[in-house]
Amino acid sequence: MRRQLLRGSVFTVIIALLTAFILVFTLFDGMYVSMAKSEITNVLSLLSASYREGEDPSAYLRDSHKALTGNTPGSYRLTIIDAATGTVLAETEPGAAAMDHSTRPEVQSAIQSGMGESTRRSDTTGMEYLYIALKADGLIFRGAKPLYEVYAIRTTLMLMCIVGLMAGIVAALLRSRHWANKVVKPVEELTRAAAELKEGGGFARVSPGPDEIGVLGEAFNDMAAAQATAMYRLKEKQTQLSGVLYSILDGVIAVDERGRVLFFNDHALDLPGFEGILLNVPLHGTAPLNELHNLLMDTIRKGEAAKTTLSLKGGEVEAEVHTTCLNIEEKPMGAVAVVRDVTTLRKLEQMRKEFVSNVTHELKTPLTSIRGYVELLKTGERDAPTRQSFYDIIDIESERLHALIEDLLQLSEIENGRDDPRTMVAPLTQALMDMERRFRHRGESIEFTIQREDGILLQMNPVRLLQLLTNLIDNAFKYNTPNGSVAIRAKKDGEHCILTVADTGIGIPKAEQERIFERFYRVDKGRSRAMGGTGLGLAIVKHIVLSVGGTIEVASVPGEGTTFTLTLPLFEGNL
Repeated sequence: MRRQLLRGSVFTVIIALLTAFILVFTLFDGMYVSMAKSEITNVLSLLSASYREGEDPSAYLRDSHKALTGNTPGSYRLTIIDAATGTVLAETEPGAAAMDHSTRPEVQSAIQSGMGESTRRSDTTGMEYLYIALKADGLIFRGAKPLYEVYAIRTTLMLMCIVGLMAGIVAALLRSRHWANKVVKPVEELTRAAAELKEGGGFARVSPGPDEIGVLGEAFNDMAAAQATAMYRLKEKQTQLSGVLYSILDGVIAVDERGRVLFFNDHALDLPGFEGILLNVPLHGTAPLNELHNLLMDTIRKGEAAKTTLSLKGGEVEAEVHTTCLNIEEKPMGAVAVVRDVTTLRKLEQMRKEFVSNVTHELKTPLTSIRGYVELLKTGERDAPTRQSFYDIIDIESERLHALIEDLLQLSEIENGRDDPRTMVAPLTQALMDMERRFRHRGESIEFTIQREDGILLQMNPVRLLQLLTNLIDNAFKYNTPNGSVAIRAKKDGEHCILTVADTGIGIPKAEQERIFERFYRVDKGRSRAMGGTGLGLAIVKHIVLSVGGTIEVASVPGEGTTFTLTLPLFEGNL
């Protein structure tokens, strides 16, 4: 812009100066020529008026020429010519008196009209002259003035014009440069600030000035301040919105009216089949994304919220989708979808239903038996052996009911995390000795062995350790076979203890192994109830292991036996 202003200003000044100098030069040049013509005409008029008939033309012309020119005889050239014959009667230029001037243009014009003029180079002197001829009393008085003075003045004037033009150009250049800098600098500052503002520089400002550009600068500063405030508020709201979106544990996806993705949170990418989501690209690539795209576009077209369920990962994952329109001034500009993985919720709901059903069934069975025998005792007089038999059955069912309630309470305490295993230590040797005393004579035909390293201390509640061992060993005896065996092994492995409980019992089918840790789940329901099992033992074992940060695995072959392998953390503190 600075170059354009400089170029335009200098060009304008040059045109103006050239125009002025051409006019002035033409004017002064014409003025000097007119003055020369007027001067010669006056001299000729004076000569013609003072000449007397019969006077010697040569003497008269010599005296007159001397009187006119003084010490500069070459300033004029005078001639007296006979108008009738064109013969030169007198000539101030030596050697020109015998010449015939009748054919000269100025002489011909004077003969015809009384006065004539011409400009040409003289054949006698070789100089360029301005000739003027005046006819009076049968004579032609001709005067000639050399034009070198006019040409000298013209050259001087030309040089002065050129010098003035160059000086004007330099002055215009300097002034234009100063003016351009004064004009362009605030414009460049505005341009820089605008570019900075465009790139996100909310604090871009310009220096105000007294002229219109200064007013524009003040307006720009006000606009920049307003934009900075608006951007700050927008970023603040975006930060709040981003915090809300990314704190939501569900997947959130928004699209524009053409179905192109506007934004999504990280939880959306965690959903199976949603890994290919890209910004500014429609949802596509997988069946769930295609289905979600169609649902969002339907929501935009209809302007109504929608709800559906997506089956992900081949039906292993179930997701609920809620869509709604993004409206600007009641015009749909896009839609947003909230995708929630409800697989765990559905499983928990199913487990809750099964748990309630199982608890109801497990409680109802002994209660029904107890009420039945109580009714029998009430209906008639019974003999002593019959009453005792009824009392024994009631006692057995009461014990079963009591055991069920105890197991439920233990499971609830473990799940609620009332113990802090980090502050507790459980000696494994002492616990295994207690198990040996308790189960040594449980089955006479079952071999019971314990192999352990000494000094194993576990980081857990000693009571929970006894519950864990009791349930595992009790199951090993219950589901064993005659002449079978139960073997317990314990050893240290780094920061953990590897504890295995193996039996040679009936085993667990492969399809059932994943569910044996569920509440009330029994592989052989009839045998379990006959043996007094509540169906909560392995669920209690699993929750105890998980509560201390351990792991439990099962390996079983039907007809050959079952092995439970537990990894439990060792106590690292000081007793």
